[in-house]
Amino acid sequence: MATTPTSRVRDAALEAARTHQASGRLLDAVAELERAHREHPDVEFARRIVRLRREAAEAQPRTELPPRPEPEERADPFPDLRGAPEIDLGDLSGDVLGGAILHHGCLIVRGAIPSDRAEAMRDMVIRSIEARDRTIAEAPEPTDGRWYSLSKPRSAGTGVARRSMVDYGGMLAADSPLVLCDLLDAYEEAGVIAAIRDHLGEPPQLTVDKTVLRKVLASKAIWHQDGQFMTGVARAINVWLSLSDCGPGAATPSIDIVPTRIDQILETRTRGAKYSHIAIGQELLDEVAPNDPWITPRFSPGDAIMFDERFVHRSGSGEGYADHRYSVESWFFGGSRIPAGYAPLLA
Repeated sequence: MATTPTSRVRDAALEAARTHQASGRLLDAVAELERAHREHPDVEFARRIVRLRREAAEAQPRTELPPRPEPEERADPFPDLRGAPEIDLGDLSGDVLGGAILHHGCLIVRGAIPSDRAEAMRDMVIRSIEARDRTIAEAPEPTDGRWYSLSKPRSAGTGVARRSMVDYGGMLAADSPLVLCDLLDAYEEAGVIAAIRDHLGEPPQLTVDKTVLRKVLASKAIWHQDGQFMTGVARAINVWLSLSDCGPGAATPSIDIVPTRIDQILETRTRGAKYSHIAIGQELLDEVAPNDPWITPRFSPGDAIMFDERFVHRSGSGEGYADHRYSVESWFFGGSRIPAGYAPLLA
């Protein structure tokens, strides 16, 4: 059972990490701190892990890239299915993930992390968002620094993303190092990152700007593709992880999805689009996916849906929900193809 580290244990782990870092071995420093953090969860370990993951990603060279490559062609793992395919975690692989996305647009993974771990993570997310809100209101409580600690990457766009999260119900996961470290540890243990690595064909990286803790009750439901925000060279996979029981029959909203492969980035602000410059009109969706009406899946804590930057989705559009839905969105990019202006974070 994990315990709080003694000063001696903490100092030894931090010193070992500093030695690795001074020699340029950032990945060894991360590994040293993660071993200590798993045995003795500690906010100082978590802060340094996030900082080192960011520095390691920022240190990797960036080069001018050719136009976005098409995903590798993969067979359809669900040839007789129309709609959103579902699997249990044990069936997840790069081939299944890639094939599902290329032929169905997405893949629902039941039990992507254990339900009890998802529920514990939800409590951490609630504490983190509340600590952020109190800090902004200049009324922090003594323990709020444990849950809210600003990440400071080089990208100027991170501040814009951080401010928008306040308005849209959520916060950047990197601003709660305890949550981000627990999330990445859960994905590594489950094999989620390994499947993404196999699908992308290279080690994946997150971005500070698009790894987000969500708290949603009601919102303007806007059909969109995240590829609208990215440069044309991006290749990405989003893991949308539910921390709540949400969707039809539940007290909290889910997400609406168009369960089919759409190969192009669709035109926005036309054909019935409302509210936003990123909105895709319903009339256009009916035209490009006439045989695939949108659906609202139900998720339990720990269930996930995985999709790429072309997938059309929106926040749940139903009414009468009584409780907030908590979730985490984690956009993983091929390390060589992170869009310009995004702050990378080693996955």
